[in-house]
Amino acid sequence: MERFAKHQEKLKLCHGWIEIGPGWFDLVDRLLTDLPEDVQVSQIKEKFGTLRCYVYHWQSEEVYARIRQAENESAKTCEVCGEPGELTGKKWFRVRCAACE
Repeated sequence: MERFAKHQEKLKLCHGWIEIGPGWFDLVDRLLTDLPEDVQVSQIKEKFGTLRCYVYHWQSEEVYARIRQAENESAKTCEVCGEPGELTGKKWFRVRCAACE
């Protein structure tokens, strides 16, 4: 994905793409910037309404803490536009702001 080209060395995606809406692009860009250079990301996607980021091999607790921080932030960020949003749903979960809902 062109948007994340500067993180090419970190992205070793098992599917070859990032499966999220444009509202989370900045969130993921910040996450990838914060991760150490030697971390290799295998997958970035939405699951149960929030961001999921998977890395290869065991990493430090600091790496997992930063990933959890981004995942928690995604629960309050509209996946469509990036504005503050709310996690909703009963069967299919998603995070949307009032305007995108």
